[in-house]
Amino acid sequence: KKPVLFLADRIVLRNQAYNTFAPFVTGQADPRAVIEGGKFNSHRDLYFALYQSLDSDEDGEPLFKRIPSDFFGLIIIDECHRSGFGKWKDIFQHFPDAIQLGMTATPKQSESIDTYSYFCAEEPEVPLDAENLSKGVWRPPAYTYSLGQGIGDGFLATYKIHKVRTSVDKDGFHVRDAQRQGVEIYVPESTELRDVYQTPQFEREITLPDRTQALVHHLAGLLRRFGPTEKTMVFCVDMEHARLVARLLQNEFASLGYADYAVPIISEEGEANVWLERFQDSDRKTPIVATTAELLSTGVDVPACRNIVFMKTVASPIIF
Repeated sequence: KKPVLFLADRIVLRNQAYNTFAPFVTGQADPRAVIEGGKFNSHRDLYFALYQSLDSDEDGEPLFKRIPSDFFGLIIIDECHRSGFGKWKDIFQHFPDAIQLGMTATPKQSESIDTYSYFCAEEPEVPLDAENLSKGVWRPPAYTYSLGQGIGDGFLATYKIHKVRTSVDKDGFHVRDAQRQGVEIYVPESTELRDVYQTPQFEREITLPDRTQALVHHLAGLLRRFGPTEKTMVFCVDMEHARLVARLLQNEFASLGYADYAVPIISEEGEANVWLERFQDSDRKTPIVATTAELLSTGVDVPACRNIVFMKTVASPIIF
């Protein structure tokens, strides 16, 4: 029986998988190992690594080349839709005898053409449109599991949608009208103002603090109504926006007495990584709200999370 390698592109995903296999540890015997560099321990059953670590230079050659090409029997590639096939293909091709299983919950063939062509190379071709063969063919994944199946089987939660639209989202932000009303607009040098800004530009091209404050206040009202201590994930436009939303929510619920009621989780380093581990831990009460930009968008498991909030436009139904 050959060992298994679990590959990821983010520390949080690697560590999450590593911790999931903790029940397999018996006494002093731990079948797991993280590949991070240095001397390779060849006496484990389960290995966990980042692409970046395997491709790092060790004494003049990539780390993965120090591992025998026939060492692994199975390689699991997490979030394979963003596996960067062009960049990491040398790693895959170094282990040609291993079964290579690519997994993703956010597939989009048009954005992952190389990835699909690689992982689905042995699948039979089927028409893109059975009624119009001129559209060509493609090779579908070996196995698919739909959102409906996941909900029906109890692995995924059902959900209700609550939409919020401020007046400025509905009508747009008209610069001249705002100036006539005495609104102060700070314009950096070499920046050309639009006449009108719409929702996709908010917090990207123009910052509207009052709008963010209004959205946070409305969210706070919903949390008070449905449970202020229910874990909540808030997706923001960027890191600065995530910091602001966390600060405003912390102020909204200051009376609860939690110093870390709402925290920004925008990186995998330092304090943010500690907050992420605590947020994922269902037995820990805080942090209750995690604000983020992209870090938590795919692959991160938070079983206790009850609310997902988008304070940004989301054009992709797959990401949603």
